[in-house]
Amino acid sequence: MKMRKSLLLGLVTCCVLFAACGKGDASSDKVIIYTNADDEPVQVMQKVLDENGFKDQYTLQSFGTSDLGSKLLAEGKNIEADLVTMSTFYLKSVQESQQMFQTLETNLKPLSADVDFAAPFSVQEGSIFYNTDALAEANLPVPTSLKDLAESKYAGMISISDIKQSSTALMKD
Repeated sequence: MKMRKSLLLGLVTCCVLFAACGKGDASSDKVIIYTNADDEPVQVMQKVLDENGFKDQYTLQSFGTSDLGSKLLAEGKNIEADLVTMSTFYLKSVQESQQMFQTLETNLKPLSADVDFAAPFSVQEGSIFYNTDALAEANLPVPTSLKDLAESKYAGMISISDIKQSSTALMKD
């Protein structure tokens, strides 16, 4: 069973931006994964894990971002989870105060690897999402960087998450 748990952890390594926690619940043979991901990414994680032979070998627990961040800070090294999927911004903050994540060894090669306890999960972090129809209608080129978006031609065309409902809009990574 220990080998299956190690294989599951390896598969998740290829799929998530996560931090490697401690031993988790030693009484359970299941890998415990905490996430603040929305429903769609959670469904994708479950599908990938299930289709690769790990059905019923993990427990995926979803939390709101603030709830998960608070849980990590409160539980520290006594965390139940084996893995956490969350934005690096939050994981770095928790690691600085709790020193709770283990060094992660992986063959992934992210463009920027400023932490040794996390690996990439999705490309939404730091991405620019754009509406091709709106850009065409406004006769604007596709922005290729945040610097492009600072140009006056994009004034009135930019939106971000509602900071009253999403802590993601407040991130300053």
